[in-house]
Amino acid sequence: MPDLKFTLSRNFGPNRTDTTTYLKADRKRDDELQHYRQQLWLGGPAVSPRLPRVATITRCDLSKVFQLNVDDRLLWLSNQDSSQSNARPQIGREEPY
Repeated sequence: MPDLKFTLSRNFGPNRTDTTTYLKADRKRDDELQHYRQQLWLGGPAVSPRLPRVATITRCDLSKVFQLNVDDRLLWLSNQDSSQSNARPQIGREEPY
């Protein structure tokens, strides 16, 4: 159970981004979902492509940032330490259940 939860919705014309943040003492999780409409051609119909849900988990005590593509089950891991900022992130795929 989070210590604090808040949701932010940002609108940019027909596009919208919903971000829900969960805070605990040593970590933070941001869940982001983007909605946008794109016109197929000038004067034509608009469609709403489905973008993947992305969660970013920041562990302050471990100096690590995890990015999860929830829909595709992809994980990116990076360090918050500035001395390792040039290091390539580790990418892995979770096995399906």
